[in-house]
Amino acid sequence: MPEVLILTGPPSSGKSTVARALADRYDRVAHVEVDVLRHFVTPTGYVSPGKPGFERQKRLAIRNACGLAVNFLAERFAVIVDDVVADRAALELYLDGLRPGGAPVHFVRLMPRLEACLARNRERREGRMPQGRVEAVWREFERAGEFAGCTVDSSGLTAYATADRLQALTTSGESIVWRPDAAGPPGGAVEVVPFGPEHREWAAGLIRQHFGSERMVSRGRLYDTLRLPGLVALVDGQPAGLALYNVEGESCELVTLASSIEGRGAATALIEALRKHAAALGCRRLWLITTNDNTPAMRFYQRRGFRLAAVHPGAVEASRQIKPEIPRLGRDGIEIRDEVEFEIGLGEAG
Repeated sequence: MPEVLILTGPPSSGKSTVARALADRYDRVAHVEVDVLRHFVTPTGYVSPGKPGFERQKRLAIRNACGLAVNFLAERFAVIVDDVVADRAALELYLDGLRPGGAPVHFVRLMPRLEACLARNRERREGRMPQGRVEAVWREFERAGEFAGCTVDSSGLTAYATADRLQALTTSGESIVWRPDAAGPPGGAVEVVPFGPEHREWAAGLIRQHFGSERMVSRGRLYDTLRLPGLVALVDGQPAGLALYNVEGESCELVTLASSIEGRGAATALIEALRKHAAALGCRRLWLITTNDNTPAMRFYQRRGFRLAAVHPGAVEASRQIKPEIPRLGRDGIEIRDEVEFEIGLGEAG
């Protein structure tokens, strides 16, 4: 199925160059440069950023980009949309416009360091922007943070190496922000509520689907997960994600995190809600265990501010003595051997 990638970042982050490098790897890809669409307006009618009327022309360019993308999708082309999308409001305009195309939408933000953007801008032969404008937009992206999809720091990467990262993210599905089978409007708000008896049957099925059993082992300790306290993420009023935790002293362990709808922000909302909840309970540390094969989880947690705290070599073999159903092979055929511990101090920025 053709898909859409919205590739964004501040000026001189390399969006257009990387988009072309990625598009060259496939046979049927359309690259929509939204800045080109904005300049379809004659010079006398074009409105520069920051001037009255710019936001209206920005919305017009988004509608035009979405219209082109939907037409390309109808002809079985994948689409890369290259634009400056600095906040969720702009992303939701895209999601609304792309929905008729019926294709999954990915969102990746290129965020090289400010010095790298300024250096690249100085080296441009054409289209060089005032350095102050580059820095202002970079700061805008920095303030917005990672509000959806994935972020790639491309500071020290070539366009080809950055395209490798994007290809991996889109292939794995990590960067998806909307799917055609997602219920309700794209980008709908996520509500987090306490885990209650009314969620138990749904949670049991979700845990078995993701982990094979309601029993979980972490650092030699066996949990009956459904007896743990937790939080549930609701998307359009329906359960879409589950976080179960255990508090001991000043530490809160995230025992289970799973979602039933990808690309709607349920897992991220649960992480943020649990951080606040655990801090309110007096905890100073939120931590979790994953296994050496689970590279998507490692990327997910590190992008949300977690740090590698420890690697426990061979710990999974001890866990198998408690829970024999733990498989020998995990993702990508990797042997599951080690427990990998991540943590974040409560009160730290994500």
